[in-house]
Amino acid sequence: MTASILQWVRTIVIYLILVSAVMHVLPDNQYKKYVQLFVGLLLILIVVGPVGEAFSGGHLVETLYQKAVQWQEDQERDRVLEQIDETGRATLLDSYERAVEERLAEQVKNEGYQEEQIQAKLTEDGIDSITLALRPLARTDREAKKQEEKRLGELLAEIYGISPEKINIKIR
Repeated sequence: MTASILQWVRTIVIYLILVSAVMHVLPDNQYKKYVQLFVGLLLILIVVGPVGEAFSGGHLVETLYQKAVQWQEDQERDRVLEQIDETGRATLLDSYERAVEERLAEQVKNEGYQEEQIQAKLTEDGIDSITLALRPLARTDREAKKQEEKRLGELLAEIYGISPEKINIKIR
């Protein structure tokens, strides 16, 4: 704990020293306010990052990244759906379902589970439901499985922007 706080303070100090050096070598004051804005935003991220990760169990950056990837995929899906006629929509939705299922399989593996069944149902409006049947790589008791099912459901709901009730997870 102390080492991580010390590392955090070191990072902030090094950042401030580098920013100070960059601000002194700027050739023109014309861009100074834009550089200061950017530098200030980065400083906020550096200062708040570890605090946010502490409250989210250390998964803040990963969750934000996964949300960004999902948002980008949703935008791409919407753009492509507008260009495709009715006959190709079902095929396209099937391919998106497979892509979401592959991402889910990767996320499940990273969480320490082996997939038995993964099914994602998509509509033109986005993900309708997710069904997972998982097997933990390590033995766990029944209560721990229930808590883990709930945690995974909330995490996937947050990442994919759907209601937790539309996610069905069973750990066997």
